[in-house]
Amino acid sequence: MSTHTQRTIGDPKGITRREALIGAATAIGSILAATAIGGVFVGTYKKVYEYIAKRKGVLYANDQARPLRTSHSNPEIIALYEQYLSPGAVAPSRTELSHRLCHTVYGKNVEAHVAELKSRSLESAEQETHAYMETFKA
Repeated sequence: MSTHTQRTIGDPKGITRREALIGAATAIGSILAATAIGGVFVGTYKKVYEYIAKRKGVLYANDQARPLRTSHSNPEIIALYEQYLSPGAVAPSRTELSHRLCHTVYGKNVEAHVAELKSRSLESAEQETHAYMETFKA
């Protein structure tokens, strides 16, 4: 037989001191663990945010250091438009061929745009472009 007797705290549910201490230790441990885990997430978020800010700064600095920052001032792009996409002139936004090969569509209607492009051949775009450019020569 055990000589140790458990005393019950004055609680109608019959919780012993040992159970109360174990419960308090568990609650404190849970709070500390949650705080530590939250601190890890906050620390990770700060590190990711700092990395993104540094990366953005480097990209902008690299872009500003480039002599050709826009496609409309790039001589190779201008030559592409003059020789193929809009023969004889630079009319990039007006030709079907340049629209099909170079321009991008964003948003929810991308699938409809892809279906429209697939429904017409590249040759028809070339014919439309050449016909359109003939109107400039006349």
